[in-house]
Order: sequence, then C-alpha cells, then structure tokens
Amino acid sequence: MDDTSKIEPAKMREALSAVVRAQEAALAEWKEFAATVPKRLNASQRERSAYLRGRLAGLSQAHREFEMRSPIEFYES
Repeated sequence: MDDTSKIEPAKMREALSAVVRAQEAALAEWKEFAATVPKRLNASQRERSAYLRGRLAGLSQAHREFEMRSPIEFYES
C-alpha cells in the first residue's frame, strides 16, 4: 500500500465520499436484484449475484481501509 500521509485531507475526504456513494449505489442495486429473483437461482443469476456481492464487499473493504488510515481525533472530557 502507498503512504496515505502524502494525501491532502481534502482529497482524502473527497475519495471517501466517492467510495461511500459507490457503496450506497451498489447496495441499492443488490437489494433491487435480490427482490426480483427466486430463491433458487439459475447460472446467470448466480453469476450476477456473485458479481454484486463481490463489488459490495470490495467497496466495504475500501471504506474500512479509509477508516483505519484516518487520523486519530482526541476529545477532552
């Protein structure tokens, strides 16, 4: 992985918001697909399901990576 400390905070927030938007769109597409197919999927439906779940998992992992690399914020109590 590259060093994320070289990325400007504004660009990091912009990239994170793009990942979140893509994740929301993928989740909506998955829900739409899941609502229209029967419980027993045929081969093409299984492929589509695997693609959508994989895309959603990848975006979720990308969001998690952003969260792990974000700077720590300390709050006084």
